[in-house]
Amino acid sequence: MERVRERGKKRKKKGRGKRKERKRKKEERRGRKKKEEGRGRKEGREEEEEEEEEEEEEDMEHPYIYRKHLKKKTD
Repeated sequence: MERVRERGKKRKKKGRGKRKERKRKKEERRGRKKKEEGRGRKEGREEEEEEEEEEEEEDMEHPYIYRKHLKKKTD
């Protein structure tokens, strides 16, 4: 015999938080491999920061652009 759902009742969908929680627990059991992989991303960020610093140094060579840059930072 089939079960008939009452009219107007819908099943509650599990939100993203539940999925994140399950994923986190799974990673803990697996042995934290994700953290080691994450280090590569940090190195990439450092390279991007270095490039930005080089661009800022180039901007300092042009006084008008540098003044504009300073105005943006103070706002």
